[in-house]
Amino acid sequence: MDNTHLRELRRLAGISAGRREAVLPKAEPARTVVRVEESAPADLLLKIAKKHFDIDTLETRKSDRDDFHDVAVWSIKAALEAAYEAGMKAGKR
Repeated sequence: MDNTHLRELRRLAGISAGRREAVLPKAEPARTVVRVEESAPADLLLKIAKKHFDIDTLETRKSDRDDFHDVAVWSIKAALEAAYEAGMKAGKR
């Protein structure tokens, strides 16, 4: 590899001449994550899950068979619409 290619690789990696390590950009501050349990009543979410996905619980059971479900896209759409409607109703109160 000639010096031109090596200089280009260093430039792309953020390594200046004479340095052996990359100068990495500063990390962005962590984003605030709102947990579902905090933003919506758990009983309402469970009701939507039971109706649209035939899921008995939203608790983790540490079992692939119990924690992962095959769900049709139209069921996901219907559940999201139900959650949206519930949020709109809650916002009007």
